[in-house]
Amino acid sequence: MTQLAAAVLFGGGLACYGLIQRDWDAAVGGLAIAGIALNYLRMGRIQNAERYRTDLYNPRFDLTRRMRKEEKEAVLEKFKTLKPATANEIAAFSSSDWVHPVYENPDWPHLAFKAFMDRRIDAMQMAKLFLFAETQKGGKVVSYTDSHGLKGCRIFDERRKLSAEVYQIVGDDGRIHNTFRDLLSYSLGVDFLEMQRVEEALRRLPPEETQFFLVPAAPIRTAEEIEADKKAGKVDLYNLLIQDFRFPLLMLPDKQRGIIQQIVIPPKLYQTILQAKFGPTAMAPRPILGYSPVETLSDPNGRIQGIPCPFVKLPSRIHGIIDSSNPLAFYLHDQAHLYAESANPHRKLWIDLALSMKGADRELFIELLDRNFPLYALPKLQELHIGRRLDAMEAFWYSLPYMEANLPGIWGGSKGADRIEAILNHLKQAGVSLSSLKECYRKETDRCLYSLKPWVDAAARMEPLILNESELRDSEVDDPRAEAARRRA
Repeated sequence: MTQLAAAVLFGGGLACYGLIQRDWDAAVGGLAIAGIALNYLRMGRIQNAERYRTDLYNPRFDLTRRMRKEEKEAVLEKFKTLKPATANEIAAFSSSDWVHPVYENPDWPHLAFKAFMDRRIDAMQMAKLFLFAETQKGGKVVSYTDSHGLKGCRIFDERRKLSAEVYQIVGDDGRIHNTFRDLLSYSLGVDFLEMQRVEEALRRLPPEETQFFLVPAAPIRTAEEIEADKKAGKVDLYNLLIQDFRFPLLMLPDKQRGIIQQIVIPPKLYQTILQAKFGPTAMAPRPILGYSPVETLSDPNGRIQGIPCPFVKLPSRIHGIIDSSNPLAFYLHDQAHLYAESANPHRKLWIDLALSMKGADRELFIELLDRNFPLYALPKLQELHIGRRLDAMEAFWYSLPYMEANLPGIWGGSKGADRIEAILNHLKQAGVSLSSLKECYRKETDRCLYSLKPWVDAAARMEPLILNESELRDSEVDDPRAEAARRRA
């Protein structure tokens, strides 16, 4: 494109020279060169516009496939008004140079998106840029280097008040400050041995790819206020995760200021940390814009990661009651799923189980396919709801009754009994030993809020040897687990 523009200028210059010197051959030749170059420029713009449209509407183009038609058409119209990003601007987008003048242009998110559509930056870079746009919100960015040699930025709003910060975990010399070690340990549950793997993985990345954003997200709420919010049908995700899951995932509560700060980790950095912490079971984030109430979640190795975008609308609520009017809450929601999934070695089994229910029980199919099973990843949640720490197979079995937390009554009545039997039948055919269910139940304590007893009873009817009749009678009369189950019912 640059060469064609140069040809237009050359042809125009040659034509002017010919006219001045009365060299008609030069004048005609110059006009011909300029005309041909202009024609190619026009054809190139038409072809680019057609390619943009084709890619935006391509259902296999993962980042954009959930955008609404009107959003796509608005983007195509905006592209017509924008020149391609310069090489210098592309370098600023790729290297996360947040103080570059391009970020003072209010149209920079569209300019970056056009560069993405031209394959000049990749999806992970584009996702990080959109996250910065949501963090920046037009504020003034000021860079600094701290006393430890680590780079960062502070973002100030129109009132010159600090509104967000940018941190870089790894310095240009490869050092990682203890503050970031503590932050990873606190907000991602990274233990000492995992931290060694995380640090090694982070040092293999370019330093600018270890950046994250720290953004004030929500006021700290009391347990009573959260329960009142639930009853009102609207609760913020940040307090819900801390209160119900006992884990400040990617959050930093500031009790002195009374706020929760969100640690916004871009997808590529998050994937690197998950792989280092969880190893081969780590789930890969797949950045995507927009929202759809129906989503294919049958990939056991990757899961969608919703990215906030200035020109793409997101829902104001998730799962009916969770307030996601803050686009970064929507982002955190998907990161929480990725975290729980990364600790779950049974994803393929859950997917097969869900698909077996697709035609017969849509409600159960959707819930199983969503795989909202935090028990795999959160030891404190295991102790709170089950009364003890669980291994992976025990987390699998307890995740079934724990589904009551999201869908109260899902296992109740005759329909619930039929569901339990259908699930156990599928698991048996898939080669899962129901004896492992019995062994798991034998360890159940009276602190357990989601008992396996209905599942063991159903298994005993299917395989009488799993528990003999006297064991069943004893468990019903004397076992405190049965009393816990009755209290739960």
